[in-house]
Amino acid sequence: MSRVRIPSDLNEEDVFFSAGPVKLSIRQLTVLAASAAVWYCVAKVFLVGLLGITTLFALIACSWILIIGVALAFAKIGHRPLDVWIGDKISFVMSARTYTMREEDAYGDLDANLEEDHDIQALLEHRQHNRGH
Repeated sequence: MSRVRIPSDLNEEDVFFSAGPVKLSIRQLTVLAASAAVWYCVAKVFLVGLLGITTLFALIACSWILIIGVALAFAKIGHRPLDVWIGDKISFVMSARTYTMREEDAYGDLDANLEEDHDIQALLEHRQHNRGH
């Protein structure tokens, strides 16, 4: 019987670019390149072109764009990249909601606060009592 090697990094992105300790996936490289391009264009076109300030000061003033780009490339929330998490969050907030109406007496006579232990015990006893009938 031959041995099969099972990859242990299935949840990690594949490395596209590697230079020493820096290993970037294609998604990270694209986000960093796009944020650098936006950073330079905003500084050059809007601040230097319209306001007439020096290029170095304009690049420093727009450095927040690079910080957002680095955060989008490397930060993760819940083991998901930040840009994916933001997309999922926007999709959730913008999606249609379905509300269902419950009957007022849907849970019988039991008015339980499930945060407290004695209420959980009362709920279990209530369910046991209803199964017996």
